[in-house]
Amino acid sequence: MLFPEPEDTVGRLGTEVKSEGSFSVQFFDGALNWSQKKAVQAVVSKKYGDVPFLIWGPPGTGKTKTCIECIHQIVLGQPGARILACAPSHSAADTLTRQLREFLKPGELLRLNSSTRPFNEVPDAILAYTFTETDDSGKGGKGGEFFSVPPMKALLSTRVVVCTCEDAGILAQCGITNRIIRKTREAFWRNTMSDYGVFCAEVGEEQIQGKLFWSHLFIDEAGQATEPESLIPLSVVASEPLVSKKSVDTVQIVLSGDHMQLGPIVNDSNARELGLKKSLFERLIRRPLYRDHPESRYEPRTNELEDGEIEETGVLDGLTESLVIGDVVAPFANLVRNYRSHPGFLMIPSHLYYNNTLIPAASKALTHSLIGSPLLLNPELPILFYGIEGKDERILHSNGLNESENSSPGWYNSAEALHVRDIVELLLNEGVSVRDIGVMAPFREQVKLIRVLLRANGCGAVDVGTVEDYQGMERRVIILSTVRSRVSFLEGDLQNDLGIVRKPERLNVAMTRAQALFVGVGNPCLLATDPEWVAFLAFFSRNGCYTGSPLPQNIIQESHSGAAGNYGALERARDSALLLESVPQTKWLGAGVGGDSAGFGGGGGGGGEMGVGQSEDDLALDWATAWLGGLELE
Repeated sequence: MLFPEPEDTVGRLGTEVKSEGSFSVQFFDGALNWSQKKAVQAVVSKKYGDVPFLIWGPPGTGKTKTCIECIHQIVLGQPGARILACAPSHSAADTLTRQLREFLKPGELLRLNSSTRPFNEVPDAILAYTFTETDDSGKGGKGGEFFSVPPMKALLSTRVVVCTCEDAGILAQCGITNRIIRKTREAFWRNTMSDYGVFCAEVGEEQIQGKLFWSHLFIDEAGQATEPESLIPLSVVASEPLVSKKSVDTVQIVLSGDHMQLGPIVNDSNARELGLKKSLFERLIRRPLYRDHPESRYEPRTNELEDGEIEETGVLDGLTESLVIGDVVAPFANLVRNYRSHPGFLMIPSHLYYNNTLIPAASKALTHSLIGSPLLLNPELPILFYGIEGKDERILHSNGLNESENSSPGWYNSAEALHVRDIVELLLNEGVSVRDIGVMAPFREQVKLIRVLLRANGCGAVDVGTVEDYQGMERRVIILSTVRSRVSFLEGDLQNDLGIVRKPERLNVAMTRAQALFVGVGNPCLLATDPEWVAFLAFFSRNGCYTGSPLPQNIIQESHSGAAGNYGALERARDSALLLESVPQTKWLGAGVGGDSAGFGGGGGGGGEMGVGQSEDDLALDWATAWLGGLELE
């Protein structure tokens, strides 16, 4: 469960889905794509073994949607199943409940809340799925009500219980865990055996004690939960075998998340250094069973030798470990279709964080709705980055902290804040709705300053928050202020987990919230100290989306470099498509077959329109690599 190995899985026996027609499941959600359906089929059939199943879903790929379909299939297809569905936050757990109520009634579905949760935090749509009691002292919510646990009989008949990972501890306090229920059954079996031995011999030991109460555990957004936090629901469903493994049904565990986005919030620096910043989802997906599987998103693993050389790793008892792992059914699913963003917003994140596996699938009516905006330098790509060399300042607190001690996140940048205000005004004048605009900054003090400036201009309804506030959210327009301008404070930011420089997870979240327009504001000289920011700024530069302060030389070189490694598959595919559109069809490869046309490249030796020194086969191979590098084979 916690340290899965290849021997805990199932070997390949021709059971894997190869095409759309191979699915044996009748899906309730007709909008699921192929990778989502494959994940659901794997969970429902459980042909991958007794290890946790991981659903790796990058931004906008439908992780929660996939989990909901899995639960729907299990509830209707397995009458004896009982599911515990958790998430690290109340908002995520409420989202699960809202979607599950589409096919579950009160009594079948319970949204379990702590008694301390305020009533005004709970959406009205799911109140019918909660249980409340009345406090005669009047200390509760409306009318003295407070959230509570339903009577034992009602709780035991519930098919799906939804709660936060922390509130799963309520079930442990009530004794509704697989381990306690199993011990109760064991005691019952022993007493019954002593009195009715013949009856027990006829019924069979496995039927009396073998079934688990909780059959499934789902943890959505598992990448945002600390490992101890995830262990709370795991302790509810875990069970110790009594006689033998054969008499014990194994609980099915499904974790969905994305460890390349923001992880758990851990404020203590010692706790971060000791590893509590790493979620259970991340630790599992980096284990060889998941990481080195041929279907993994990860590239082939390498180790650096003492002399600086790089060699492939994975040799185990004379066999290549990847070959051993390749013989087992993949206990994970990679979601690849992004239903949120304009393709241009995914070109660098897909390349940097997801090994060129993302596929744009959002509606063009939304993602291209601001193409041609007067705000844009490149009317075909809705991205704009303003280079500003402002000054990062900070509020001095009454405890005597000075500017050299940046353990507090009270940093702001007035020049950037004023520029953000002006951008918001321009967008509103273009007719963009206030509800469609989101402004983010990595420091809370900058958030406060931008709010003040917007309110002073009558734009107070615009949503402004930190990058963490926008995790799991999306907006038609996103405006990002990076704030930091002085390199001397970067070390303190790293120590205190602040800022958006050298913070890949925070940067990934910031760059993947926008649907139709992304606008950034920051100091290019400072950002150029981060290799991932260099990749983004170089992309903005070579696509005509950058303006303002001169770019540092390393970004200019990156922008104009012809090395294939500097371009992701989506960007190469787009460039290849534009090249193809610019070439007359009579010049396409093979256009002259059976006719008089020379074909692309001159066919029979005529003069072609290729780059110097580039053969016809090389160009075709480049196109194929560009397209196939970012496409899902279905």
